[in-house]
Amino acid sequence: AQAFVRSRPQLPAPNLQIIFSPLAIEFGPQGPRPYPRPAAGCAVGLAHAHGRGQVDIASADPDAKPIIRHQLLGHPDDLQDLLEGCQLARRMMATKAMSPYVLDERPAAARAWASTSRRWSTRSCACAG
Repeated sequence: AQAFVRSRPQLPAPNLQIIFSPLAIEFGPQGPRPYPRPAAGCAVGLAHAHGRGQVDIASADPDAKPIIRHQLLGHPDDLQDLLEGCQLARRMMATKAMSPYVLDERPAAARAWASTSRRWSTRSCACAG
């Protein structure tokens, strides 16, 4: 399930995507992998990032791979939006209906992995239950 939400009521459109999934991801030194026991996950993503990456031609060889610079979280508003989204997700998971099922939360591990990875998305909040 997914929800597109505004982290602030004055925004003209949703700036966040909250994702609930029937599996959870564990962030470790080898990268993300399925959580080791049955779990559901909750993650937050940007609906529209302010930061912009860049794609450059590596050489005149048409078979050469381009150089891609994602610039994930390259704009300060992106990080602020994600932090607000994580706070919203935590509030949702702390409700009477959801809190009995929350077993673990690992935002530090997800943040550490995302800050060093060049391969993955702008999601930085994860809960497993």
